[in-house]
Amino acid sequence: MTNLKKPWQWIQRHWLGLVVAYALVFGLTYTAIWQIAEPLNILDEFLDRMKQRASIYLILIFLVSAHITLVLELIFRWRSWSSYRITRQGSDQSSAGKSPDTGLIHRIDFNYGDSPTKHGWRIGDESQFAFKPCSDGYLGGALEIESRRWEPIDYHVSDVNPAAGLGTWIEYVTQLGEKAVIYAKISIQSQDGTKSKEAWLAFKVGRRPAESSTSSEWCVYVEPVRREGPWLVFQIDLNDAVKQTYGREGWKLGSLECIRLRGSLSLAHISIFESRPEERRHGTIR
Repeated sequence: MTNLKKPWQWIQRHWLGLVVAYALVFGLTYTAIWQIAEPLNILDEFLDRMKQRASIYLILIFLVSAHITLVLELIFRWRSWSSYRITRQGSDQSSAGKSPDTGLIHRIDFNYGDSPTKHGWRIGDESQFAFKPCSDGYLGGALEIESRRWEPIDYHVSDVNPAAGLGTWIEYVTQLGEKAVIYAKISIQSQDGTKSKEAWLAFKVGRRPAESSTSSEWCVYVEPVRREGPWLVFQIDLNDAVKQTYGREGWKLGSLECIRLRGSLSLAHISIFESRPEERRHGTIR
């Protein structure tokens, strides 16, 4: 999420506090102007010409207090974000989990203010979904998806970024609903590269051996590598997932074609990396 969106999201979460703060500044400014300006007869000649003297005071107070509130808010938030960023970086370096931060090819940030279809996602019947932007103190912007039916939401990575098809490592940060599943559509090929076909991998939470759902779909059970507050961080090695599944029949990973979502869930981001697990370092969730 960009820094430009952080102030707006903070204001959305703390609008009531801003209203109270503004009221206090308004009252103090009104008192100060009244107590200082009146005894000194500042602008008396001008104000005496106005029929509604009190209205002029209120307009002046409104303008002054609005600017004071804005300046104080910007100063406070700038200091707060700078301190948070430094603290977060230090915390990330001591994190127990590792993330494949090197070799990032493509990243999907779910800080959408509109429909996911505006950002590369394909939805058959959008009326079956409700999308709600959300944010918190852990990750910032995210998207809450409520699914009324078992309809898919697809992101064809090669259409958005052809280089993303070369990715062999996926990281996603999510809060999963009870039946939510995240899929990867891949191209698999024979060991000699002469044959290829499309296949699906369904990622479910658990610690069990992979299971074949159909001839073109396997279920791979995964566990989060770490937790960020209510968010779970999953890292999927596609090469290893294929080895556990279609690899039993001699297939190997060709390319990543599509990411599919089903069910109700919240997502902060999905990142696609090239396969360099030996270069992984302690990661951050931005």
